[in-house]
Amino acid sequence: MYEFTCPKCGEHRLEEVMIDVTVASKVTDVSEDGDVDYGEQSNEDGTVERYQCMDCGHVLVEEDDDGTNVEHTTVTQQSELAAWLKKRGMLD
Repeated sequence: MYEFTCPKCGEHRLEEVMIDVTVASKVTDVSEDGDVDYGEQSNEDGTVERYQCMDCGHVLVEEDDDGTNVEHTTVTQQSELAAWLKKRGMLD
């Protein structure tokens, strides 16, 4: 298990942001004014652009041993995410 804690705001919700994704959603209801309710959803294709805090938008990046950001190293791979969490004691 993991327990994400945002280093910026201290909240605990992590999100994966993807680009070039095809999303298909079942429409379950449409109101008279055009509001749509959705049911089942499927996603295809896409690339992970970044992992970030769902509350404040802080983007996870790799850091040097001295705590400074490594240029162009936004966490985009699942293995990088696991390493980022482990390094900070958030993953067993």
